[in-house]
Parts: sequence; structure tokens; C-alpha cells
Amino acid sequence: MTLQVDATFGRGGFNRHAAFEVAPGAVLGLVGANGSGKSTLLHTIAGIDRVRSGRIVLDGQVLDDGTEFVEPQDRRCVVVFQDLRLFPAMSVLDNVAYGPRSHGAPRADAHARAREALAKVGLAGFEGRRPDGLSGGERQRVAIARAVVTNPAVLLLDEPFASVDADSRPGLREVLRGVLTGSEARTVIVSHDPSDIADLAATVVRL
Repeated sequence: MTLQVDATFGRGGFNRHAAFEVAPGAVLGLVGANGSGKSTLLHTIAGIDRVRSGRIVLDGQVLDDGTEFVEPQDRRCVVVFQDLRLFPAMSVLDNVAYGPRSHGAPRADAHARAREALAKVGLAGFEGRRPDGLSGGERQRVAIARAVVTNPAVLLLDEPFASVDADSRPGLREVLRGVLTGSEARTVIVSHDPSDIADLAATVVRL
């Protein structure tokens, strides 16, 4: 089964159309000029914005077609935003455990899953620290761990390496590649850096 997008989307007087499919375990790169609607498309897939026309379907379930609409929290879609949106007052462990906890997982189980996710991104031992005590690359790893800990059906990455310097990007791409290996998520990545797309995505859609 797949994520299928064949929809017109936008905000205000802005409209774009996109049509593509993403199979389980596949990574699709989304490219285009500034203002072309890349982030807005991710938000539309996640349910933050509504389609103007057309539809978005995940594994046969209509998520949005202008009439039917599945609320964002019920879509099994996770977005890694450009600004990361980590919770500053929470520890790294509680940031990553937030997803499982919000879906009803017991505290001990959520923390165990969070520790496993942190180990996958190379942050074992960082559980007790807070986001403001981390480097940009470390915060990015926390955001990735928080995104994948719930085993989402759809993983949406909006400029996932924008907050780190060029020297740190290859290592983070390797971390993300490792996290996605064996995953059944349908992943869509937006990036201005062609290296991000070339390293991670087998298919590219241009807006």
C-alpha cells in the first residue's frame, strides 16, 4: 500500500498541484524554488492545511478529499519542522517519549522506546540533558528520534538539516539513512541541498 497524493493545495491566493506515490520504505525528495509550496505540501499531507481539490490517500484510506477529512492526530503522519519545535522545559528523554506517551503508552514503556530511538541516532547518554544545552546537530538528532519513535506510517522532513553547518550534514544524513533502513515509513524530504536529496531519496518530484 502507498501514500498517494493527487491534489491542489495552497494558502491564500497561492495554488499548486502535486501528484505522486510513495511506497512503504521508500524516500521521495521534494525540490523547488523558495515559495514553490514545498512546506505547504508537507503540511497538507499532515493535515495542518486542507486540500483545495483532489485527494490524499494512505493505504486506501482517504485522508482529505475536500469532503472526508482525517484529523492530523489520527493520520500516523509525523513532521520534522525546520525549527524542530523541541520542548525546551523537557529533558531529551521526555521530548522523545512524548509521542508514545500522548498515544497512551505507559511511562516506563515510552521511556524504553525513547532510549532505543536515542541510541539509534547516537545520543545514548544524553537522556537527562535539555535542548538548550545541545548543539544544533544534537538537537536535530533528538528531533529525528522523536519523529521515528512512534513508527509513523508517513515521515515528513522539512529541511531537516537547515539548522546545522555544512560540515555536520554528511554525518546527519548518515544517521537518518541508518534510521530509515528497514523502516516501513513512506518518507518525503524537502531540502535546498541537492546532496540531501541525492543521498537519501530514490525519487524526486519538482514543484
